[in-house]
Amino acid sequence: MTTLLMGDGEGQIPLPELAAKIKKLPKKLSAAQIGDVKARLRALDAVRPKAPIPRGPMPNMKGANRAMRGR
Repeated sequence: MTTLLMGDGEGQIPLPELAAKIKKLPKKLSAAQIGDVKARLRALDAVRPKAPIPRGPMPNMKGANRAMRGR
């Protein structure tokens, strides 16, 4: 784990340089750790509620404007 302090003081990283500093950090995960992280992300995705997908054809809104005019 790496701690970065953002700010304008000594030992701190200014906001415009933060993204570049993060990209320069070494990648420290081994292949086994990457598998663990993927498993954890999958578990988090399983907890998230799924949005229901409506069955049947998609509704068409072509006639809605005509009905609103009040013939």
